[in-house]
Amino acid sequence: MPGPSDVAGDPLGVAPNVSVVRLAGPWDTADGKGFSRVVGVVDGSRQRFYVQWLTEPDGRIFETKELEDEDAARLTFGDVRAEPGPTGGVTLFLDTVPDKDGLRDTWVLIVGAPGEVRFGPAMN
Repeated sequence: MPGPSDVAGDPLGVAPNVSVVRLAGPWDTADGKGFSRVVGVVDGSRQRFYVQWLTEPDGRIFETKELEDEDAARLTFGDVRAEPGPTGGVTLFLDTVPDKDGLRDTWVLIVGAPGEVRFGPAMN
């Protein structure tokens, strides 16, 4: 995960390699409740994504899970859209940056309770 910011005077302390932060949705279990977020970081020539579950009301990180997919690791994602899941949780759609022909691929990330994620290419 990203460390402290290298940018002098950055009031948020966001690391320069953070490419995206997207609120995913709420979670509520017997262990607590809070919200989840997706964090994208640039790591050399690849983009890595993590899902974090944060607790309410303090925003403490409850759990972090890296999305690991060899095919996705070679892609560059741009737009991230979220929709409530049909049975709770949230579904996020990650679009790749357009290729030379203007075409994009879409990947789907389903985020549930802490530790529950599914990630893969969208099937149309």
